[in-house]
Amino acid sequence: MEPEAAPVAIEQEGIASISFMYARTVWSLVVQGNIVDEMIARTFLECPLPTQGGPNKNSSGNDPVNLSPQDNELLRRIDEVLHYVWDPVGVAHVPQARDEYESYVPQVFLRLKGTTDGKDVAEYLHWLSTEQIGVGANHEHDRKVVELLIGWRDQLIR
Repeated sequence: MEPEAAPVAIEQEGIASISFMYARTVWSLVVQGNIVDEMIARTFLECPLPTQGGPNKNSSGNDPVNLSPQDNELLRRIDEVLHYVWDPVGVAHVPQARDEYESYVPQVFLRLKGTTDGKDVAEYLHWLSTEQIGVGANHEHDRKVVELLIGWRDQLIR
């Protein structure tokens, strides 16, 4: 897809249906100045955009385009844990649904990187389950998922 077509694709497809990998491409294009409507990308990624004319860093000082290998691995692990372990819809065994929870990965990543006890991550998973997806609450399961995610974070980012 050509960079000029990205905003049109977002508007036509709907923000929630864009895969996480496509979101990273959109973010990259925004940072490079190829997308006029930055609100689209900001809304999708729900994280700060780099300042105009400044270095390509977000508010935490991280480069949003060139993530560290550890951050990339953590993103992959979050995606796997959400799909195979958290899985509130019960689609882990369906290959066609492998991207079911990808749109949640960026927010889980940001919350996981900024938490010490994981409560905010568990609250986010609870909110997703009950308010966004519309299934019942499972606080104990969410807590175990967060423990697993924190374990991966601590293993990968020391």
